[in-house]
Amino acid sequence: MKDEKSITRLHVSYAFMIFLMLTTPSKAQEFKGAACVIFVNDEIVLVRDYLSNRLSFPGGYITQGESPQKAAKRETYEETGLLIAVGPVVSTENDSAQYLCKSNQAIPILTSHGFESKPLIYALNAPHFSIEIRQVYLARPDTLKKEELRFPNQLQVLPDFNRYKEWRSHSVLLSETDIPTSPLHKVELNAISNLQHHLAPQYDLLFRLFNLAGERMGFFILIPLIWVFRGWEIGIRCLILVIMASELDSVLKVAFALPRPFHVMPKLQRMEAYGFGLPSGHVLIATTFWGYCWYSLKHLLPTQKQRLSLGLVIFLLTGCALSRVYWGVHFFSDVIVGAMIGLLTLILFVYIDNKLPHHWIIRNKYSWLIGLTIISIAAFFTSGLLSSQLGGLTLGLCLGLRSGKTKILHKATCTRNSDKLFIVSLSIVGLIILDRAAKLAVSYQSSSIIAMLIYFVCHLLIGLWLTIGMYLFLTSRKSRKSRLLS
Repeated sequence: MKDEKSITRLHVSYAFMIFLMLTTPSKAQEFKGAACVIFVNDEIVLVRDYLSNRLSFPGGYITQGESPQKAAKRETYEETGLLIAVGPVVSTENDSAQYLCKSNQAIPILTSHGFESKPLIYALNAPHFSIEIRQVYLARPDTLKKEELRFPNQLQVLPDFNRYKEWRSHSVLLSETDIPTSPLHKVELNAISNLQHHLAPQYDLLFRLFNLAGERMGFFILIPLIWVFRGWEIGIRCLILVIMASELDSVLKVAFALPRPFHVMPKLQRMEAYGFGLPSGHVLIATTFWGYCWYSLKHLLPTQKQRLSLGLVIFLLTGCALSRVYWGVHFFSDVIVGAMIGLLTLILFVYIDNKLPHHWIIRNKYSWLIGLTIISIAAFFTSGLLSSQLGGLTLGLCLGLRSGKTKILHKATCTRNSDKLFIVSLSIVGLIILDRAAKLAVSYQSSSIIAMLIYFVCHLLIGLWLTIGMYLFLTSRKSRKSRLLS
């Protein structure tokens, strides 16, 4: 009897709990992010993310105590420079709210037929331009491919814009006179236009080759060659200079926040480029790298040939600078300033390296700690992409060198030219695989934090690969071969 009463009470309790669950109002949904859908006729505003290099609606994370509407308005301004009014909800998928929004002013369009075949929106005044956002566009949804999108599901929930005509934004095509331009840049724009008119397209191949002097992939090939054939100490110093120059370029671009030529005259753009213009990163990095290569290797040549080799380096750097101007991605002043800063960086590095105890920069843990600290501080003001890469690479090099095996392994393995060639090939392949793996993994991520972590880890592995990994791979290959022969 008691058992029956207890069972009855249990059933009544369950029924009462179910009743409360059904009748109690549910808690308002908590969103993690918010975004804006801004349309002009049949086109929508899209931003290209710096980390993933993919397109999405302007938007981002909601801060504590902030409503989704305020977050959408704030993030849109930070990424596009547009002041908007937030309208009805379009979608609430994936813990994010997408709102139909309207720009309070006419959306400024640089060109209706840009280099990337999308109308380009003038967004240099946006607080996060060149930090989180590469570029801002207008695009028709039906022309976009799934792999171009950071969040492919966003386009599936777009409303029928004809039903929301009151939320339609308007655009205005800017002329060269509408964009604030310094007198110097006006003179340079005419010079760049004349340069392209007289030299294009017959000199395209020549300037494309000159452009390789400052390309990242070129360093992936040259640094392993120097590392193996001229010594890992010189190779490490070349990498340190590339890291220093890259971070310095990133900081200065954001600090100066000056436009590229195609931001004022879009027809000049003949090569893909993002962010601000001053200084030219290509020229800055190339000046430090090639300058140090000449400085550290000139003793191998007679005096007369040293002067000739210096002339060749200057010729190469001049060609690299002119190529950036020719392609319409830098002003003459950008490349001149880039060369000057690169030369000053090189002189300062060589001076400090000579003044400090032998190999102090590459072997002392405090020098690497200082470098990591500088990169970490710079990460708050520059692109998370570059800081993640440089931070991971710096830590990987530091850990590899701190193991104390690099010098021993280098001496043990780099004994014959055949072994050196094998290590160079192995090094280049490893660098390319790790770099491509990072980009591929990030292309499947929507989270910025995870994307930065992937870049950090992959470049940490690059540092370890150069200092330890490629040598261990060769020694294990030799040991397997000797066991098979025995």
